[in-house]
Amino acid sequence: MKYYKFTYYSESHIKECLDNSNITANDATSNDYIENKLKKGDRLLLARYDELTKTGRVKAIGIVENNFSLGLKIKWKIKSLVIHPQGAGHSYWKKNCTGISPEPVKRYGLDSTFKEQFST
Repeated sequence: MKYYKFTYYSESHIKECLDNSNITANDATSNDYIENKLKKGDRLLLARYDELTKTGRVKAIGIVENNFSLGLKIKWKIKSLVIHPQGAGHSYWKKNCTGISPEPVKRYGLDSTFKEQFST
């Protein structure tokens, strides 16, 4: 299981992803992640980087239930989180999509957040 952050483009983009149990992207890198990297059980954040506060603003979290080749399906939950990247982490949060390595996953408390949100 891996963690990925995808940038949302608008509130309507978030609604579209949640309503359709999938994720859409409008750039080649994000589409590559969606088509080739996402696997069942991976954890996703719909978020964007706030330049003013230097924080990541998460609006929804999801778990991949089917990968792209099986007909992408993601179970989403609305969840607002404020993430405080450190050092080089800021550059990753500015990307449209990126993997999140184990140390930041731990620091941000993502395992417990997902467990809490998806335990029912």
